[in-house]
Amino acid sequence: MALNFKFVPPTPPLNNDKCEPITSWRLASVVQTVIALCLLSIMLVGCGGDNENPIPTPITAPTKVPSTQAEKPTSTFTPTPIVIDGTRIDLDLGDFYIRSDKSSEISGDITFVAKNVGSIEHELLVVKTHTPAGSLPLKGAEVDERSIGEIMARINPEELGAGEYSQISTTLESGVYALICNIPGHYSSGMYASLIIN
Repeated sequence: MALNFKFVPPTPPLNNDKCEPITSWRLASVVQTVIALCLLSIMLVGCGGDNENPIPTPITAPTKVPSTQAEKPTSTFTPTPIVIDGTRIDLDLGDFYIRSDKSSEISGDITFVAKNVGSIEHELLVVKTHTPAGSLPLKGAEVDERSIGEIMARINPEELGAGEYSQISTTLESGVYALICNIPGHYSSGMYASLIIN
């Protein structure tokens, strides 16, 4: 919308005695200028784009999740990996647990599909070991990876941020395996599960 508005104040009458503009005329001119600027502002606000709802919508503050729900969220993911050869095992990694849809499987090609349902990054190590998953030796705040057995597969933390999923395939022979998160402090907080391959 084009505005054809030009304000030209009329020439004020002069006081014949002193050759100065009349003071009331100055006041009237200022009032007219203020009114003109107000009208112009109203017209410009009315022309402010094609926004259907010019009034900003207030953003609702996030509600705090009760601690029982935050500790063990339920995963609803169904990722579809590009290729699966053999068996698929779905895992939920939360703050701080690992849940699997299977506790045992037959030997062969296994694809682990790990979903991080927690609020921080996690990692996944698949370890062939003779030690129960909850009793692996520690080195500081981590599992001592040099003395736990053979690491068969790993998904690094940068591949498994909060809300992300990743997959890794490996061939597993018969035996006992531990699934762990070895970010410092996570294993000792409960991030492990056992898997038996028959």
